[in-house]
Amino acid sequence: MFDCFKVKHLVKSKVRKLRRDERGQSFTELVILICVGLIIAAFIIVPNLKAFAVTIVTGLSSWWTNTISKVLFPTSY
Repeated sequence: MFDCFKVKHLVKSKVRKLRRDERGQSFTELVILICVGLIIAAFIIVPNLKAFAVTIVTGLSSWWTNTISKVLFPTSY
């Protein structure tokens, strides 16, 4: 069973190794790359999600009008 201090020491040593690459920049570069990736993904995914949502809402609206309201809830005026 690990002692809490041993676990803390192991985690600190791993973080130090990440921070101390050959040039001392690997951890910073990793964080910057993750941020850039998230920003690019947001610019690509968000407009596509809007188009997807419009397609879904249009399809559900026509399904409700043509199927549910006519077949399940027919009304006569």
